[in-house]
Amino acid sequence: MAEPRYQEEELLRCLGLQPGAGLKQIKSAYRRLARELHPDSRPGDPAARERFLQVQRAYQILSASPPPARRRHSPGKAAYHAPRVHPLPEGFLDGFRRGLGAWPRRGQDLRARLELEPADARRGGVFAVTLPRRHECHCGSPPRPACPNCGGRGWFERQDTLVIELPGGLRPGERIRVPGQGDAGCHGGRRGDLYLEVSRRG
Repeated sequence: MAEPRYQEEELLRCLGLQPGAGLKQIKSAYRRLARELHPDSRPGDPAARERFLQVQRAYQILSASPPPARRRHSPGKAAYHAPRVHPLPEGFLDGFRRGLGAWPRRGQDLRARLELEPADARRGGVFAVTLPRRHECHCGSPPRPACPNCGGRGWFERQDTLVIELPGGLRPGERIRVPGQGDAGCHGGRRGDLYLEVSRRG
């Protein structure tokens, strides 16, 4: 049956991890999230408290009965582990399935072409780049369907002009990464990156 694997993947997603994450990653993610979401750190935030409890339960289940791929075996020795069953509280998975969309997610990376005169490419300088970018809408959680900015999507798009300082010695086809200048993340997630591809004008 696929359901146990599906449940495990959801528990890992609850901790912000990809399928197949190891025990070390699970412990590290749990400690980080527990610090961020602890009621003492987020007083008066019921959403943070609910997620804190979900993170605790997910960690308890994953650490108590790790899948074979995460167990350590001595070389050359066979190991047998009796399975340990940890029944989930009724409605537990439903609770954080509903919350999956509300967890912080990183924004998308963007790509744009930057046309430069040969002299500008040689000496570098400050250049303006105009491109469409997504911005997070703060109309409420969940987003309001009647919001004039996002229409209930939680984000809106607009043309932005970025002023970027670039080094000299740029060559056609060279790609430059500008951290944190891509699309906005969701629910407080950080922005993606912007990648500029240099081309020669004319």
